[in-house]
Amino acid sequence: MKDLLNNEIKIGDKVAFLPNQKWTPRKMQYGIVESMTKNNYAAYCKSLSDTHTAILRYSDQIIKLG
Repeated sequence: MKDLLNNEIKIGDKVAFLPNQKWTPRKMQYGIVESMTKNNYAAYCKSLSDTHTAILRYSDQIIKLG
């Protein structure tokens, strides 16, 4: 899977992403890729700054860090 900047994303990578619209305040989240969908078009990302469960983020919604 590729991120917004065309970097390769793998399980365990640190990423930045915008939270779900239900989360308030709406701020950038930092997390780790926990798993990928079968066809690698999206990844489940666990936030390091919030206690919510992993959420599905598409390639145009995440950016690989480092």
